[in-house]
Amino acid sequence: MRSFASDLSMIDEGREFTLETGHEFERAIFPTQATGRGGQFQLWSNAGTATSTWLRKWRDIGRASITDPASDIAYLEYAAPDDADISDPRVWAANHPGLGHHVLIDALAADYLSLEPDDFAAEYLGLWPETQIDARLLAGWLAATADVEVSLGDPVVFGLEVSADRSRVLVAAVGTAADGGPAAALILEAELAPGWVALLTDELARWRPSSIVFDAAGPVRALRPELEALPINVAELGTRDVIAAAGAFYDRVCVAALGHGDDPRLEAAVTAARQRAAGGAWLFDRRASAALPVLAVAAALWRWLDGRQRPPTVS
Repeated sequence: MRSFASDLSMIDEGREFTLETGHEFERAIFPTQATGRGGQFQLWSNAGTATSTWLRKWRDIGRASITDPASDIAYLEYAAPDDADISDPRVWAANHPGLGHHVLIDALAADYLSLEPDDFAAEYLGLWPETQIDARLLAGWLAATADVEVSLGDPVVFGLEVSADRSRVLVAAVGTAADGGPAAALILEAELAPGWVALLTDELARWRPSSIVFDAAGPVRALRPELEALPINVAELGTRDVIAAAGAFYDRVCVAALGHGDDPRLEAAVTAARQRAAGGAWLFDRRASAALPVLAVAAALWRWLDGRQRPPTVS
């Protein structure tokens, strides 16, 4: 575009560009509009993601311009409320202007089931994932503490998770590492079929954990009768503890204080993990199904930390 004069420059899908690429656009476009009567620059897009740093910059500039009477920016943002239930078709109808015109309700329903929650909310409801984790940064910290030969000493705690569609059960273990700190391992992943109890019983005999813990608000709670029939302490985490567990996991990964086996499933789970606001803090969003190992490890870690002060009651 250099050496030209432009009256109107438009960029669509601004969410796809990083801050660096966006600055290249600006350096190419803005000088072409500095002569004559000047020109207009338009940037259009759905809501972005954690990597949509250029669009986020202009979103923040635009929002600030609304209360600035001297601003020459026209800013338009169409989105559902931040606390909207994105699973509710009534929310779709109230906040998607194309629904019933050029967008089909059946298409939205199908996409809700197949897209990740953040992606659906951004694409169809204009919602930014304000609490999305910088997965690349967290995965880098995690990679620095991987140990193929990791071993877990007493006390060992199991964390149990079940996928939202009740097709998969996953168990993570947190125990004492050689340096006295916590270490984690994924020990069981199977279909939630009649044979899962036998598989779990085998792991109990192998690891002899002090307890098995799960999120009381999650789908595991329906399995409590089966768990209570096993020779293991069963513990539920309330929402406050689940929030604390998420923070404890995050803090220890960030300072390389959580050892773990070199398991690609855990790295993939960290990459998939998302945060969800809760009680003035945040917890891991279980709707990101690939992140289940993170939820299981976080629950077990929190119980392990608590168990350092409370000796196990099952030998």
